Amino acid sequence: MPVINEEPLVNARFPFLCQAAVALLGLISLGNVRAEEPRVVVVVQSAESLLGDLEHMVADLAGRREDWDNSVFPNIDIFLIGVDKTQPVRYDQIMGAAGGRREQLMVPIDNLDDFINGNLDPLGIVVKQERRQKDLYKLSDVYEGWMRIKENYARLAVKDHPEDVPADMPHPSATHAELLALGYDVAAQLDNSKTTAEQRQAAFAAFRDNTLAGIQQRPDETQEQFQLRQTNTQQSMATMERLFVESSLVTIGWTTDADKGVGKLVLAAVPETPLATTLKLQGTKASRFAGVAKPEDPVLAGRLNYVLDELAIGQFGELYKLSRPAMEQRIDKTEGLTDEQKKARKEIAGVVLDMLTSSLELGKWDGAVQLTTQPSGLHTGVLGICAKDGAPVAQIMELLPAANGRYATQLNVDETGDVKIHKLTVTEGYPAALKAFFGDAPDVYVGTGPDTIWVSVGEGAVDALKAAVAAAAAPPAGEVDPTVASLDLDLLPVLQLMSQLRKDGDFDLMGMLQSRGMIEEPPAATEGEEEKPGADTARMLKDFEWRDAAIEALDSQADRLHMELKRVDDRLEGETTVEKGILKAIGEVIAKFARENLG
Repeated sequence: MPVINEEPLVNARFPFLCQAAVALLGLISLGNVRAEEPRVVVVVQSAESLLGDLEHMVADLAGRREDWDNSVFPNIDIFLIGVDKTQPVRYDQIMGAAGGRREQLMVPIDNLDDFINGNLDPLGIVVKQERRQKDLYKLSDVYEGWMRIKENYARLAVKDHPEDVPADMPHPSATHAELLALGYDVAAQLDNSKTTAEQRQAAFAAFRDNTLAGIQQRPDETQEQFQLRQTNTQQSMATMERLFVESSLVTIGWTTDADKGVGKLVLAAVPETPLATTLKLQGTKASRFAGVAKPEDPVLAGRLNYVLDELAIGQFGELYKLSRPAMEQRIDKTEGLTDEQKKARKEIAGVVLDMLTSSLELGKWDGAVQLTTQPSGLHTGVLGICAKDGAPVAQIMELLPAANGRYATQLNVDETGDVKIHKLTVTEGYPAALKAFFGDAPDVYVGTGPDTIWVSVGEGAVDALKAAVAAAAAPPAGEVDPTVASLDLDLLPVLQLMSQLRKDGDFDLMGMLQSRGMIEEPPAATEGEEEKPGADTARMLKDFEWRDAAIEALDSQADRLHMELKRVDDRLEGETTVEKGILKAIGEVIAKFARENLG
């Protein structure tokens, strides 16, 4: 699709329920040692099991035994000196109302002297035993805190909170035994049964306030652009707070076996809360695209049928309103545009924002996308989304040539049912990789109906669009599909396409995301500024070329990824499965990175 300008229509945010998994990475909580403070916990079955999974991917599947023996394993094992590799490892974050967010690590110990002298000391951590409590140690220098050795576990606490490692604290397994029994290799769980909503609100407030206090207007940012970014962050915090406060249980787990990797998510809410109401709404209204059958062997097939609650409708309505002046300012600042081009782009932005705003009245995000391979080897893509009224898209089509001379449009080239079909042609600069993937014709077909918008591209695009419109008009009878979101992806062809676009200089995903505000561009270090820990690793990862290695390792017969999120009773359950070929590619990438950067 054409790039209209360098400002996003709205800073991209996932639907509330989809944010659950993202938010949980920072706010994953298990049972609490101290009931008044929610505790964030991640549990690994054991270092031994984790090493076994990594060895399977690197040495067995990818066939990189030498890299495993000489680079990967030594660079991990050096951090396991004195550690009991057969017992669970646990990492907590405590959400304190007074102390804010703080960390705690619980490590099983095989040999305490080796752990101190061969692990902590080389890291620059000075360890001093307390005289009155022989099992308590003060930590200083690069890490200031406390360490208590009890029941063959080293429990660490930050400097200002020695109460996190009391003399009578229970064995770590007392609060994660049930989670370990589920059999995951790595797992996390949010269990709010031991805290009240008021306690969780107080705990989250410190985290929220600290985060929002760090949002400052940038020198190159207008007041309107700053207000949009600030509001987006405030809304994200509100979404995360609801998840943290109103969830009764969230479980995330991952298991790797010989042939696949499987991840699972369960989200349940405290009864009679807004979150509980939101969960119950999901999967109760049929998708507008329920009649469009998923292809048997798609390169990509995705569905979204997410019901918006009042909070989400209000939030996005506000963002769309704030986006208009910010976008217009960014268009005015874009170099190389004529006044006519700027005027057309502003009009396009206005039409899009008006459509987004009016479509909130539907109370849902509803869409389907599929990408299939034809007998010729070329591909066909079809996308359908719900809108309050699809007709204004024709205005966008009319304005596109004035906004960008690369595009030519024809209105009403065809129709099917109540959908009018228009054509967009890329008159210059059509990427060679897209020609090889979709065919030589640089055409995109756009369908507009009373409540739908359609886009099709590639071989047989018009016929595919018509078939999808007809199928959507004849939904199946029976119970509503409770699926909220799903994705099936054949990774190899998609990765090959993206890699070739990048090599040809036609597509830079990271640059595109940064230019649209979807991810932050890291600020340049000022002269004399002390480099942050991990900066060397960050640079290595940034410069690391992983795509060719992953493509070479992928097996086209076992490179599929499947994700599904659905309502089950009053909760949401999700599952992600990656096939053996993807595990092999991950192993190849790990081996390559270790070989080139770790020695």
